This record gives sequence, C-alpha cells and structure tokens, in this order.
Amino acid sequence: MRFILLLLLAGGGYSLLYSYDQNVVFNPGATLTRTPHDIDLPFDNVVLITSDGMNVHGWFIPQHPSEDANPTGSVTPVILFFHGGSGNMSERLEKIRLFHDIGLEVFAIDYRGYGKSGGVPSERGLGNDAEAAYSYLVKERGVKTQHLYIY
Repeated sequence: MRFILLLLLAGGGYSLLYSYDQNVVFNPGATLTRTPHDIDLPFDNVVLITSDGMNVHGWFIPQHPSEDANPTGSVTPVILFFHGGSGNMSERLEKIRLFHDIGLEVFAIDYRGYGKSGGVPSERGLGNDAEAAYSYLVKERGVKTQHLYIY
C-alpha cells in the first residue's frame, strides 16, 4: 500500500513540475498587437506548414519593397528571428526594426501556440517550426546559407 501511495505522489509531483516547467519556458501571447506596417516596414505575411502538419505564421521583411525586390538568391544578409519564450513577434518590432536598419532582411516567426500560429508550444514542436522556417528561406526565398544568420 505504501508503495502505491509513493508512486501516486511521485507521479503527481512529476506532473506538477512538468506543467510548471512548460509554463515557465513557454508563455505565448495569442494576439498580434502590431505589424511591421505600423513602423513603416514593408512585409509579406507567410504561413508555413511544418513537417508534422502545423501552421506557423511569420513575417518576411525585405530590404526593398516588393516592386523593387531583389532576385531569388540575393546576397542581402537575412536574419531568421526567433522572438523568445514569451509574448509574440508583434512585441519585438523594435528589434526587427534595428536589424532592418543595419541592412538585413528579417524573417520573424511565431512558434506554434504563439500569435496566429496553430497548436500548443513544445520543445519538439519548436524544433519543427525552426526547421520549416529555415527550409522556407533556403528553398523558397533562395537564401544562400552563408548569408543566413539566426537570432
């Protein structure tokens, strides 16, 4: 009987710690409060489908407006911007603006469960989201890996 009680307490403690850990690491903001348009930056809304079928939302902020866009495979450096564990990308527009102002194109994404991205945040899911964003830049936008930086 004591063994069963010990197992129940251990299982309950693990569940509590796991839930607490997930809430500390992932603190998503579901509402986009602003867009790059609000700080006078041109941008493309991008929706990616990850390897596990999740929709992930992002913004691609080019150095040149779309009518003067650089050709595929441009040598303009691109930063793949991950905003951190809390909020969403709309709360990081000042950083995005700084990267743009120093001559970088920026691709910012909201991981699953953040902003307009579907799903629930998880460590494995974040890896899938990052892979989808990297693949999009290399395969769809033609960004050369030597011109791609990750933040």
